[in-house]
Amino acid sequence: MAFLYTFTGLTVGGMAWMAIWVGCSQSTYAALNVAAEWLSPMTVSGWVAFVVLSVMCSWITYRVIRPKTSNEEPGR
Repeated sequence: MAFLYTFTGLTVGGMAWMAIWVGCSQSTYAALNVAAEWLSPMTVSGWVAFVVLSVMCSWITYRVIRPKTSNEEPGR
């Protein structure tokens, strides 16, 4: 299951990162163009953003898919 959480987090995080970067780079607003430079895959800050998004997506995947355990005994 750990592979599923990690792979899903990396995939969704990468798609989100690229969508944000492309959206900002095609904007006519100067502030979004500056953000696009920070999110570029050619910068360290862009890769840090990718790692942060991937960790967040992996955690969300874990919270959604994990088996629900309970301390209660069945039938009580």
